[in-house]
Amino acid sequence: MVCKKLQTIFVVNRRSVDLGMHLKSCIYSALLLFLSACDFSEVNFEVSNVHILEGMMPKEGNYRLEMDLNNAFQNGIVIPSDNQDPGFIRFSLDIKGTPNEIIYYKVYYQNKKYKLEENDPLSHENFYGSWENPDEVRSVKIPDEGIITIKDSLRIMGNPRNEEKYYGGTKLSHAEKELLIKSYIEEIESNPEWLNSIKEKSNKSGRSLSEQLHMDAVYMANQKEDEGSINNRWKRNPRTGTYEFSILVFNEGAFQELDSSVLFLSQKSSSGEFINPWSIIKSEKSGINWVWIPFQEELSVFARYTGANGIYVDRFKYPGEEFSDHCFTEQCGDHKELFQNALFEQYFHMLHKDKNFNNIDASMDVVGENMSNAQFEEYSKWPDHKRLKDHFYITDCPCKTVAKNENAIELSNPGNQSRKDKRKEQVGIISRIGLTYGTYRAKIKFPELLSSNNVWNGLTNAFWLLYQSESKWNERRVCSDQGYIPKHVEMDASVRVPTLNYSEIDFEIIKTSQYWPKTSYGNNSQYPNEDARLNSDIIVACTNWDMACRDPKTDIKGVVPFRTKEGIYNLHRWDDYHQAITLRSPQNEDELFKSDFYYFEIEWKPEEINWRIGPSKDKMRLICKMNTEVTSVPNNQMVMVITQEFHYGEWWPPVVYHQDNIPFPSKDLKGIVYEIEVD
Repeated sequence: MVCKKLQTIFVVNRRSVDLGMHLKSCIYSALLLFLSACDFSEVNFEVSNVHILEGMMPKEGNYRLEMDLNNAFQNGIVIPSDNQDPGFIRFSLDIKGTPNEIIYYKVYYQNKKYKLEENDPLSHENFYGSWENPDEVRSVKIPDEGIITIKDSLRIMGNPRNEEKYYGGTKLSHAEKELLIKSYIEEIESNPEWLNSIKEKSNKSGRSLSEQLHMDAVYMANQKEDEGSINNRWKRNPRTGTYEFSILVFNEGAFQELDSSVLFLSQKSSSGEFINPWSIIKSEKSGINWVWIPFQEELSVFARYTGANGIYVDRFKYPGEEFSDHCFTEQCGDHKELFQNALFEQYFHMLHKDKNFNNIDASMDVVGENMSNAQFEEYSKWPDHKRLKDHFYITDCPCKTVAKNENAIELSNPGNQSRKDKRKEQVGIISRIGLTYGTYRAKIKFPELLSSNNVWNGLTNAFWLLYQSESKWNERRVCSDQGYIPKHVEMDASVRVPTLNYSEIDFEIIKTSQYWPKTSYGNNSQYPNEDARLNSDIIVACTNWDMACRDPKTDIKGVVPFRTKEGIYNLHRWDDYHQAITLRSPQNEDELFKSDFYYFEIEWKPEEINWRIGPSKDKMRLICKMNTEVTSVPNNQMVMVITQEFHYGEWWPPVVYHQDNIPFPSKDLKGIVYEIEVD
């Protein structure tokens, strides 16, 4: 009887109080030791008629559901959401057993499209879970008839193991953060010692005291958002792709037979790692007192990002001086509805005022007018006194260069027809709801890059993924071989760290040679080269920022052919301390930019990355591939970025066209982002 009562306490049912994680772990351990001395007799039971996804209508022979991204910025993605009928994933099963016997069950899900195999030591990184309380076990009592039908449900949501590192505070709107920043500034100013330290910092940085005060207060406000006891499920959102489901049915004897991590998903092993329950139950399938049954049905989910909900402007990410909101519109700005529901915000490039170019003082329609190479050569001869020494800019009026047009978003690098002060201005947008892994397919109309004589207009079009946060919760897995080299470290392989946040996967489209400089081919006198001015190709560059992690077994330095079943890909890393690997793929400029739109796809999986392009979804072609044999694939949460920016030609040697000799655009360079679908 004592064992029976303790067993009832041990089961975490739907009415249990949510104990603290450490206290709960201690109680579980003590009970397991005691219960191991109890004698539970084997109970025979049968499970049949196992079905899931009841009430969810199949589409094209499969259960396919679009993620509801409304309110997901603050609350995280829930599958299905309250707005999607029936609001839960329903399942049912029949259990036949001995009357009055207590039978327990636990349901599981796992994303199978973007997972590591269960026997992989890192399979605990897979996205798997159970009910909202990951330690919950439910039970039924077999009636006198000897058979019972269970009808139950679950939902898929972020942070399914309730990991403490994803807990924190609430996201603050602009108005809320302004008040917090004001209070921090007042607190600093009232503390002489603290204020003096800010003065010293402002003197070193060359900023005014007020600017330095505001920057420090903003930093503190951002830190505040990461502090707290709220389960920030958005920090580990559900993955897109296909989910598989299973159910574990067992009697009391299974509590000694099964590893506790199978039942209590929030627990870690003695080594400090989580254990994926699928790696245990999938391999064994049944025991003396338990049976694991996979559901036949699977659920496919995808996400669609558009401009339908407008564009948010985050003032606290703006690197320039303060701006007024007179450029704001109902569909672009920082009001509450946009803060809560906009899927994109305006992206602000960092201002590098110390990286100057020396541009010719001329403007022209760099797309419409037929600029020739001879004309470019004349520009290259202009003396310094006819040039403008300056840097690249970002907008001084947010929402002026990004705009919602129905469900699409228009991007515009402003022309200089009426400007006295000529400038080359960057523009972009960035998504606000992060994901880990996925197939990101962007439908975009990018501006043209070449004149009819193949002369570059100075613009680089880009679609890329970027790490979502610099906070500890979004760190990459540890690089075991020497560590990563941080992004800000240049030309120094000795500065390495075990983990960091930075991750980036790129499409960058630019006019340069398809080949690298001679030094990248081992100074071989037979190295390939071309005069890129003579063709109409642009380069689609595929890049993974692996931060120079040396875990992959193949060392990439210079140009190294990577042979796969799909083809040979010539990968390139500048040297041991360069943090990125890139491939250059020549493509016809007219095909990519003369049509109404083109598709750019990044397939990011746990062990590989594939880059594809194509005129339609069913005509995508693979142009680049990397996997863990040659590069470290990121595993943290990332967001999407679309930019139209000006690059120095020196960034893409051998230099074909120097940015300094390209006129300022006299007309706007316009692009359209129609949608990004993530499968």
